[in-house]
Amino acid sequence: MDCRALRSLWFSGVAVVACLVTASLYGQPLELLEVGGPRKTPASVADVPSFKDGNLARAPDAVFFNSPHRGGHVPQFVNDGAYGDSYGILFRGLPTSGEVYCGVYWTEGPKTVAAIALGRDNKNHVHADRAVGAYTIQFTTDEFIPVSCGTAPACDDSAQTAPAVTWKTIGTAEAHVSQPGKAPSKRGVRRHYRFPEPVLARGVRVLSAVRNVIDEMELAADTSALAARPEPAVAVARVAIDPVPSSDRGLGTENGLATDIGDRLELFVDRHLIESMTNLRLALHPPEPREIALRPNRPWEGKGCAFFTVFKDDDRYRMYYRGSGTATVGERNPLYIELTCYAESQDGIEWTRPSLGLFEFNGSKDNNIIWMPLPGIAFGKKRLCQNWAVFKDSRPGVPDDQKYKAMAGMPPRAFASADGIRFRPLSDEPIITKGSFDSQNIAFWDEQRKKYFAYFRIPHDRRFVATCTSDDYLHWTDPKPIDVGDTPREHLYTNATRPYFRAPHIFFSFPKRFIPSRHTSDAIFMSSRDGLRFERTFLEALIRPGRDQLNWGDKSCLPAWGLVQTAPDEMSVYYTQNYWKPTLHLRRGVFRLDGIASARADRPGGELITKPIRFSGRKLVLNFATSAAGNVRVELQDATGTPYPGFELSDAPPLYGDKIAEAYAWTDGTDVSSLAGNAVRLRFQLMDADLYSYRFEK
Repeated sequence: MDCRALRSLWFSGVAVVACLVTASLYGQPLELLEVGGPRKTPASVADVPSFKDGNLARAPDAVFFNSPHRGGHVPQFVNDGAYGDSYGILFRGLPTSGEVYCGVYWTEGPKTVAAIALGRDNKNHVHADRAVGAYTIQFTTDEFIPVSCGTAPACDDSAQTAPAVTWKTIGTAEAHVSQPGKAPSKRGVRRHYRFPEPVLARGVRVLSAVRNVIDEMELAADTSALAARPEPAVAVARVAIDPVPSSDRGLGTENGLATDIGDRLELFVDRHLIESMTNLRLALHPPEPREIALRPNRPWEGKGCAFFTVFKDDDRYRMYYRGSGTATVGERNPLYIELTCYAESQDGIEWTRPSLGLFEFNGSKDNNIIWMPLPGIAFGKKRLCQNWAVFKDSRPGVPDDQKYKAMAGMPPRAFASADGIRFRPLSDEPIITKGSFDSQNIAFWDEQRKKYFAYFRIPHDRRFVATCTSDDYLHWTDPKPIDVGDTPREHLYTNATRPYFRAPHIFFSFPKRFIPSRHTSDAIFMSSRDGLRFERTFLEALIRPGRDQLNWGDKSCLPAWGLVQTAPDEMSVYYTQNYWKPTLHLRRGVFRLDGIASARADRPGGELITKPIRFSGRKLVLNFATSAAGNVRVELQDATGTPYPGFELSDAPPLYGDKIAEAYAWTDGTDVSSLAGNAVRLRFQLMDADLYSYRFEK
């Protein structure tokens, strides 16, 4: 699924926003993001910069629909960006009607929706029909002919309520309360809710009981705009509201709400597919420090070497990094310059610097420099070598002379190469202009979403990360700050984001976290399933400065961009130590394959149950480790939690040991192909064990 424009979707007055992602968190509580009263000024959200861009509900294919409702009130404030008033409502039940509803339908195809805002009018009215009430949020992927019933009680709305249109429940929300547990506010109130996961929807609707009223409804694909909403009359802490009862989740095989994982690898870096955990936790596993991979001790490298890139390329590993030496350049002597260097390895462990003979440094071309400022270009001019980041372009049809690409400079320009060593500019002008760009700016082709993604630093009331996308690498969408939810607002200097090579539907990110008050750094871990919303499941550091006091500086613990497999059972990450010291070096750290995080249970044990999934394959393969006394057991259930015969816990012998890939065997064997295509929940029971990943293999 590809990541389309990250645009807000509106219904008369508030915004809500994400990138395309396959999602199945239905039934989880909707998260209350904010409660706020009306703004004094401006009178229209069209005047608020955070909201005015990308109003999808005003797009030509956006159609409002609703159920028949009482005359005298018309849905006049739809798609106009203004507040509703006491004479304009989106739905209102008739005395004889049951549930009433309103919604939006996109005629040209589905859109991604991640949040909803519900609101009452902007006057100080407290009407009986605006009482506190529960609202059910639903979506559909089906096509139908939408009807706006306006004020016509006899309106025929059968097209949008036909049995052929399957409406799937996301969650429930209570609206029009100024604060939880208190009486209705006498002021206009909006409440903003985030879905557990973005949904790809052809239509979204809100249902309510008779006589409840919605004056305004807004939908969007990104929640970031909500934080910028000015002058809330009331602000409350984020809280969770009532979940959808399990009987109403609609997660059975009949309605398509199980997540189709096919035969892909799934990990425990987030809670995306986790329904519940009992006496079990998700655990982060820091890398085990190994040897020093590179000591930048050449005259052109210097103690300011930084922003390393590492990737596996067929029969070799490639490394690119910033050098910072003093040289005779033009008429200035000596002159501090930044340049780009190259190293390679056969195993990712021992690295060599080839003599490339491309650029002259202090009278000699015997060096590994692939790019440096030309004579007469002073330090700071374009800064093309400050943050050179190279990747191998896997986009189908990419020309041979553009097989390797680089993003370099402040602001960044595009470069290309046929061999990964000799580069040429692809653009005379910067390809992205909105950002800070003073750290490692990276880009790559995402094979899952068929887009180029870029990540770079932006000013965002702190050092932070933005992303944008492109179809051709030269023309990019406007940057958007990544969404890290309600996690601490910390300084993220670099990001080192890349699809995980064994599960490319998940992005791994290794930001350098900077603590300004201490002028020191460490590294953290995040993950994303859509490229915009990043989960900080683990708030602790992944890489600490440690006992070496020379690592307690501003660019030590800076991860290289790249996570590579260096043995059948291990993968390596690289990070700088002793930055700006004569002993500066790049160290290699080792993870177990898939082993950045795990589901972990101590004794006496615990269990984890997944949300319903669909798979293809014949056997369930686990990456796990137990103690001598520990074990792993697996039960396969249907969507309602009923065990499938032959795959019950009583049929599941304890599995123990330490294996990267082991097929789980029930009493009757490993074959699970009879359940392929069905909705299945996995019930993992662990005792003194770690479970790192699972997949169904063909």
